[in-house]
Amino acid sequence: MTTTTTPPSLRDKKSRDNSVPSSSSSNRRRSRSKSTEKSTKRLKAGDDLSEHSEISNDDDSHHPLNVGDLDHLRKVWQPPPKPGADSFCWKCHDAAVDISCNKCIRSFHTTCVKAKIDSSWICTECSSIENILHSSKKSRRNELSVDLLSQLLTFALKRMRFAKGNYTFVMPYEKTNTYKKYIVNPVHFGTLQEKINAKEYHCAEELVNDTKWMLHNAYIISAGNNSKLVQSAKNILKICRQEAIEIETCAECYLNANTRTDWFVDVCSQPHLLLWAKLKGFPYWPAKAMSMGQTSVINVRFFGEHDRAFVSAKDCFLYSEQDPNTQTGKKAARELAGCIKEVEEHIEKIRNKIGGFQYAPFKTPFDPNDVMRQLEEMMPGVQEFMRQQQVLVTKTPLQFKIYRTADNNMSIVQKASSTPDLVLAQQQQQQQQSIQDTSSNLNAQSILSNNFDFSQHLLTNHTANKQQQDDDWLCIQKELNLINTTSSTNDN
Repeated sequence: MTTTTTPPSLRDKKSRDNSVPSSSSSNRRRSRSKSTEKSTKRLKAGDDLSEHSEISNDDDSHHPLNVGDLDHLRKVWQPPPKPGADSFCWKCHDAAVDISCNKCIRSFHTTCVKAKIDSSWICTECSSIENILHSSKKSRRNELSVDLLSQLLTFALKRMRFAKGNYTFVMPYEKTNTYKKYIVNPVHFGTLQEKINAKEYHCAEELVNDTKWMLHNAYIISAGNNSKLVQSAKNILKICRQEAIEIETCAECYLNANTRTDWFVDVCSQPHLLLWAKLKGFPYWPAKAMSMGQTSVINVRFFGEHDRAFVSAKDCFLYSEQDPNTQTGKKAARELAGCIKEVEEHIEKIRNKIGGFQYAPFKTPFDPNDVMRQLEEMMPGVQEFMRQQQVLVTKTPLQFKIYRTADNNMSIVQKASSTPDLVLAQQQQQQQQSIQDTSSNLNAQSILSNNFDFSQHLLTNHTANKQQQDDDWLCIQKELNLINTTSSTNDN
């Protein structure tokens, strides 16, 4: 496969986050990477992957497979425990398996599973998906529509395509019937994209589980050797896991990061608590608390270069106006000053969107067991703001659409229902503003001032009851007729 250099449009983290750090920043961040899980490069919004892709689906001339691999598979292959199941162990990738999952086609050695096996046993991959989809503790932040999830997973797949050392995953087993006997679930970027387009995924972890098949198949084809193909699959899976974590942590941040350059200063529908967080060997740094980990460890993103890290709660203070650092070097102080400017821009957006912001008292310890109280004290009214945002997202979509006809009258049509998500909330607000603007142009402000609130209520809070919908329709149609009549009178 012909290798290419990283395309110019595949921006690094510095250009992605719209910051220009100094050379000292680069050195400091490189050393911090031992403690910080870096976010990797992202594509610019709207980039066409086909223009930059390192992957050639037509060039198999340098594929790392040979006839010896096929001979090895012929020697070790044995029939699976159940028809259609895998003949190789999901854990160790060797043949001679003796059990299969009751829900999927994965197979195992009983010695590799190390669990009690019965006829209803399901593998850890299937059980983890069930836990995610049916968990009662699932955060509202992670409740995504299938449409929005598919959009986010498309961004993740684009990132995966640029994994280091990426080999084409159009395998010979897809082109010959011989390999189909050994590879029961051939997975490559094309199959993943097809499932995303078909909206078959209901959580990001399902994409991770499918990507694991790429690594499993690479091990089988490579006869268990740590080949270049295996290393490539590991890199792809690593990126997939990172993207899935970001999606599950805050889908809104993930969407904005892939579509906007100023995403980090924006305010999410469920705002993030602001902290002074400290990594060992570095000063306290302003950060957002993204999520809580285990044993009082917080997943944070630092202002500035937007690095990700897991920081102990005891090393965090609530964000105060005064810097908790007792001493910093001149270069670090300049960096910190630039980051604080970004924090202030974010705080100003909080004030505009939520209504207020209160700096925490100096060196107030962060309490991981009382996040909501601390968030309310820092952003007064935030809980009511979050409830309003939740109503916008979960409310039944508008069933009626008002538009202007060719004869300059207003008419109404019934809309098909759509799946509510984060984008829909913005569309609803735009529709409401559009109605107001159109009404103003028709010189019917006096009528609308008395009736617009009622019309808006009917538009957004109609019930599923058919009779009620008919009543709503008649009421709105009467109002529109009155508006059109008034408009005609004014024109005359």
